[in-house]
Amino acid sequence: IVNSTSPKGKLGADESSYKAIPDSDEIHIIEEPKYETTTFHIAGTTFKDGRQYRQAALRMLKFKDEPMDGNILFEFEQYEYEDKPAVKIIANGRVLGTVPADIVDEFIDKMENAEDYDIDYMVIGGNGVSYGCVMTFTWK
Repeated sequence: IVNSTSPKGKLGADESSYKAIPDSDEIHIIEEPKYETTTFHIAGTTFKDGRQYRQAALRMLKFKDEPMDGNILFEFEQYEYEDKPAVKIIANGRVLGTVPADIVDEFIDKMENAEDYDIDYMVIGGNGVSYGCVMTFTWK
């Protein structure tokens, strides 16, 4: 909380990131949190894992078929592919695909350093078109 007489230049942020809330005869400045987001299409959604097709897992997720009919628990499994880091994306025990190779280093860094994150996803495709999934991570 900063008194209204404090010069804004010393706060280190532009005015758009603050909200003025009147409180008696003073105005207090409350900084709204700024979160960074990462959005990507899951890679490798047409491959198989053992005997399970990733397309089948995405279809289950889209239509909320069992085991994707309740809460979705996402897991991220790091591994190496051709001597480079990779991350599998798993939902309720079924592999959906991987984090795209061009952002995997950034993704791993954010997963390791973020205090928390939210995940939004949208399964796309169907009706003769391969299923895919767009994921957005909001890093906190």
